[in-house]
Amino acid sequence: MAGTDISSCVVIPTYDRAHITGHAIQSVLDQTYQDLETYVEWKCLARRVKNE
Repeated sequence: MAGTDISSCVVIPTYDRAHITGHAIQSVLDQTYQDLETYVEWKCLARRVKNE
């Protein structure tokens, strides 16, 4: 949100977890601290990176 002063950001990464994503979002909304910006990243895959 350009032009606003958001002091904290919550990122919810998810992959094939639609049945619990709503609970995660509600958990953020239920926080007593309300100055939050929330992003849900759909289809996030855990990838192992090999250092060479």
